[in-house]
Amino acid sequence: MKIYPAPHRLANVLFFESRYFRLALAVVFLTMTFADASVDAKEGGNPQRPNVLFIAIDDLNDWVGFLNGNPNVQTPNMDRLAARSVVFTNAQCPAPACVPSRNAMFTSLHPTTTGMYTNGCGNFRKAEITKEAVTLPQHFMQNGYRAEGVGKITHSTDTASWHEFGKVTAEKHLPNHEGYWQHWGMLDVEKEEMVDWKRAQWTVGRIKKGLPEPFFLACGFHLPHVDWHAPKAYLEKFPVDEIELPPINLDDYDDIPGRENSGELFKKRYLDTGKAKQAVQGYLGCIHFVDECVGQLVDALDDSQFKDNTIIVLWSDHGMHVGEKLRYGKFALWEESAHAPLLFSAPSLGIEPGRCDEVANLIDIYPTLIDLCGLPKRDGLDGISLMPQLQDPTTERASPSMTSNRQYQNTLRTKRWRYIRSQDGSDELYDHDHDPNEWRNLADNPEYASVIKELSAFIPIEQAMDLANSPENVARREASQKKQREKKQTVKKGKSK
Repeated sequence: MKIYPAPHRLANVLFFESRYFRLALAVVFLTMTFADASVDAKEGGNPQRPNVLFIAIDDLNDWVGFLNGNPNVQTPNMDRLAARSVVFTNAQCPAPACVPSRNAMFTSLHPTTTGMYTNGCGNFRKAEITKEAVTLPQHFMQNGYRAEGVGKITHSTDTASWHEFGKVTAEKHLPNHEGYWQHWGMLDVEKEEMVDWKRAQWTVGRIKKGLPEPFFLACGFHLPHVDWHAPKAYLEKFPVDEIELPPINLDDYDDIPGRENSGELFKKRYLDTGKAKQAVQGYLGCIHFVDECVGQLVDALDDSQFKDNTIIVLWSDHGMHVGEKLRYGKFALWEESAHAPLLFSAPSLGIEPGRCDEVANLIDIYPTLIDLCGLPKRDGLDGISLMPQLQDPTTERASPSMTSNRQYQNTLRTKRWRYIRSQDGSDELYDHDHDPNEWRNLADNPEYASVIKELSAFIPIEQAMDLANSPENVARREASQKKQREKKQTVKKGKSK
C-alpha cells in the first residue's frame, strides 16, 4: 500500500494518480445519477429518493458472526443483514468512548478537530466549534427528509436534528453490582420489559404506520454496553463451562514500558475466580438479545412498502475488550477498542453485497449517505465517502483511519498496520498480517522505522484542545461527583436505620 502524507484536516488527503482520478469521476457520475432521481424534496418530497434505516449498537466489538470475532456468538439476524450488505471488516471508531465517537459520527468532525476526545467533553451543541454544526439527520431534514429516532444515537437528544424523537423506558431496574466493569448476569424478566426491546417495537411501529417518504429513521440500542444483563433465556444459551475465552496472553504488556507484570494480577482477579468466563457469557447473552432486536427491525422493513427503497446502515460506536489485552472495557487504542462493525445495505441502488477489508471510519458514514441519497455535498467534513468501496470493495483507501482518546494520543490503522503514539511520546506498532492479537510491539525494531515514519505523517501536528478540561466541563463533573457522593451517603444512612 502506498501512503500519501496529509496536512491537518483528515478530509484534505489529496491524491492525483490516474487510478484515483478515475474513481473520483465514477463517484461524480454515480452521485449525479442518484441526484437525478432525487430532485430537492423540500417541495412536497420525492419518494424516489431512498429512505434510511439507521441502526446503532452500543459497545459492540467484532463478536458478530459476519466478522468471526468469537466462535460462541449467535447473531443470525445481523448475519442475514450482512449477507445482503457491503461489510466493512476494518471499520474503526474516531474515539474509543461513547460520547466523542457519537459526536464525531453525527457531525463527521474528528476529535482532533473538535477537542471531543472523552466522555467528559460534554454536549457538542455547547462547544464553540460545533454549536452550529449541521448533523447527519439535520442535513437530511434540510433536504426534505422526515427524521425520527429513538434510543441511544447521541448522549443528548439534539432537537434540531429530529422531527420526532421517541421516549421509552425500562420497567425494571438492574441488580446491584460490585464494580462498574464487573456486573453481568441473568435477569428474571421477559424480553418485552427490556428497554432495547421497547425501542425496537417503537421503530417497528413507525415502519408499520407508514412514515412519509423520504425518511431517516434511527434506532439506537444500549446493549451490549455494561451492564451485561439480559433475560436469562439469552444467557442460558451460553453455558459457562462451554465458554471459549478470547485469546489472552499473560505476558502481553512486557514489551510496553510501564505496563510490565500485569498478567499475574489479571490471572488472580479474573481467570482464577471464574469471572472471565462469566463476563464472556454476559456479553454474548447481551449481543444475542440485541441481535433479536435488530431482527425485528429488518423483518418489519422487509414486510413493508419501504423494502425496495430503503438503505440500512448498521454500526457500533466502538469496540470492547472482554479480556483481550488483559482488560475489560474500552477507552484504549488497541484493536478491540477501536474496531467497530459497519455495514451498508442498499441493493435497490445497485450496491452488490460484499466485504471490504480497507479501513473505514465512522465519520465516513455522513458523506457516504450524502452520496448514496443524492443530497447536496457539505464542505468541511472530516469523513471521506465510502462510495468507491461500496461500488468495488477492492478499491484501495489512500489514507489510514485515525482514532484518538486524548489530545496527541492517537492510533492509525491500515489494512496491515496499527501504529499508536501516546502523549508521552512512546510508540507501539503491530503487524496485523502476522500478529492479529497485537501481542508483539515492533516500535523499537529499527527494521520498521520507515513504517513508523510513513504513518506518523498522518498524525495532525495541531490537535484541538481537550474540551473535557474546559472550566465549564470540569465544574459540571465536580457537581455531578458531589451529587453522587451525597446520594451514596443518603443510601448508607437509610441502611443504618
